[in-house]
Amino acid sequence: MITCISLCEKEENPEDYAEYLLANLGARGMLLMYYADNNLQSKINPMVIDTYRYIRESFNYTSAYPDFSFFTGLYNYYREAYPEAHPIYKVVAFLFPRGDRIKGIYEMQNAAFNSIMLKAEAYAFLSYIFMSFENNYQLALPYNRELHELYPANLPYTAGFLKNLILLKSYDEAEAIIKSLNSNITNRYFLGQMSVLNGILMEKKYRDYDQAEKYYNRGISQLSAFGYYGNDASSYAYFGLSRISGYRDDKQNKKTFRKMANELSYYPNINFDD
Repeated sequence: MITCISLCEKEENPEDYAEYLLANLGARGMLLMYYADNNLQSKINPMVIDTYRYIRESFNYTSAYPDFSFFTGLYNYYREAYPEAHPIYKVVAFLFPRGDRIKGIYEMQNAAFNSIMLKAEAYAFLSYIFMSFENNYQLALPYNRELHELYPANLPYTAGFLKNLILLKSYDEAEAIIKSLNSNITNRYFLGQMSVLNGILMEKKYRDYDQAEKYYNRGISQLSAFGYYGNDASSYAYFGLSRISGYRDDKQNKKTFRKMANELSYYPNINFDD
């Protein structure tokens, strides 16, 4: 990604500058996601500040190239929503002009429906926004379903779709998809996620708390190898263990597991309690 950025910025005012800009922003976006996913906070702020001028340039191309609506939409939405959800970034946010959450969603929808290169990314971010920031699982579902149907072999999209279905209590559909998965899948992170989601199904659909507990503990063990990146999925297991402790009138473990879940969770509102 760093090499891509360097190559994109090496040429000054090329005739096909829009393509250079698109690749540059794509690489920068991937790097920012990598830094965020791996808790590399010291690298995020400099990259955000350096990327802003390229984001501003993308506004000049949205009418001709819908792909750029993805970047303008991200800016408009996250400029407002991210500091709200993560107050530590409010100081940095003040360095940039205000955004518009509603306009940002509209622009990303334009990218999802009309872009060439960034259709999947736009769908993925829309699903993430509606689930994690807007707390509207019903509005997230069409985007997660479309991603799963377009890319059925993509494991992160499958996991996101399953999580969305379970949050909406569509247990039968989620279980049918899990049962249909290829038994030869070896991706350890995905298998850890599936253990946790199977635990939720055992707890919520079947009320089999012993089996749910086994799945939760297995998922926590599988995800532990991924450090910070596995925290959010592990938090769902700890929320589940807290609920099971409550069913058993084990007040101490209920409180302990709940505390662990909240410490690990990116968005504590996604806890599968309801």
